[in-house]
Amino acid sequence: MIEGTLLTVVPYEIVGDFRDYLVGDVFVQNDTVYGSGHTLVTFITPEIEAFCVAFHGPVKKTVAGRIDRQVQIYRPPITDPDANDYWAADLQAAFPLKLVNGVFQFGALGEYPALIPSGFSSHIRARGEIFPDIPSTTGEPLYLIYVPPLPGYEPREGDRIVEQRGARYVVHVPFEQEAGLIGMQLAVTREVAQL
Repeated sequence: MIEGTLLTVVPYEIVGDFRDYLVGDVFVQNDTVYGSGHTLVTFITPEIEAFCVAFHGPVKKTVAGRIDRQVQIYRPPITDPDANDYWAADLQAAFPLKLVNGVFQFGALGEYPALIPSGFSSHIRARGEIFPDIPSTTGEPLYLIYVPPLPGYEPREGDRIVEQRGARYVVHVPFEQEAGLIGMQLAVTREVAQL
């Protein structure tokens, strides 16, 4: 029950023989009938139809986590605050997450980051602490992003997640689960809407 509540991305059972595959393997569906543009929309979209093997027990059923888009991950540098007591949040000063020889690591400024498959789901709208019950306030939306295991990468608060359409999110609560339903569950808020 604990694992089921922690992995909030849509999990589902996989039907098939997955003995030759490992937990964390990602499968992207590219069938012409059930692929992008046929099941959800009739226009071109960067969203993908994919899943990650999230649990591969010897007795229990194999479970997958839904993956529907690709993102880029950046880490702002840890520096002193500026004259206004703020840390730089722009991506020009952030380090991109790259895949180098099978290991994910942060590269140099200006380098192109790896595209990471991930699954998005909405969560709650957090209310203000002082006036939580004002009817006219809609609250701040919170999103959960499921990311498959990435060797070498451990998520941190403040990491930036950038979707292919330009929406940018900041990680507030990083949770990495290495046993049971594996993967990373990142609680994020949106900084910039999609372009």
